Amino acid sequence: MDKSKTLLIYFISSILTLAILLLFQLKFPALLELETRWIVLAITPIIIGIILTKKVKKIGAFGFDVEVFPSQRKMTGDEEDKIELIVNLKEKKIPADYFFINHTSFLRPEIQEEFQKATKVNRPHYDIRVIINSYYRGALEQVKYVQYYLHKNYPEPIRIRSNLSNKFCLKEIANGEFVLTAKVYLKEIEKPIILERYITLWESGPRINE
Repeated sequence: MDKSKTLLIYFISSILTLAILLLFQLKFPALLELETRWIVLAITPIIIGIILTKKVKKIGAFGFDVEVFPSQRKMTGDEEDKIELIVNLKEKKIPADYFFINHTSFLRPEIQEEFQKATKVNRPHYDIRVIINSYYRGALEQVKYVQYYLHKNYPEPIRIRSNLSNKFCLKEIANGEFVLTAKVYLKEIEKPIILERYITLWESGPRINE
């Protein structure tokens, strides 16, 4: 039987059991006193269902999180060789590396004075480029938009990018390293996937495929 159907059966069983106990409590209060042990009995089927189906790996504050499984990519593979992997996002089950953040940075000496006057910070100012990428075919097409969270010192620390053609690229200036967070909102999943990346500053960083 399909795991989701099995889990649904256990949910329904749990609700019916609890409803029957409440009915007995109302109709025959002398016969049945609904104590904690009966509540435990009522929710037991759903606990068993979760364990048996192994459908839920983590329970979040607002419901079930996306289930992830290990990477399907060969460790010696070329990042540009897209992996053909059929992923049904409605099942909320994806590889752990289905999306990732990539970034680079570089220094332009000729424009440092202008940057330092604008920010009033006497430190080198680096250009940074941040993208969302994937080596699974069709993954980026599932993205609706990306919400980036920069350091709080930025005048506008939250940015939204929705341009698929440049992989949701964020272009900024940084005078210090920090941890950037990205919330990736998908077309078929309500809750975003959260990614993080430590923004390293290089004078001449690696090239990224925007």
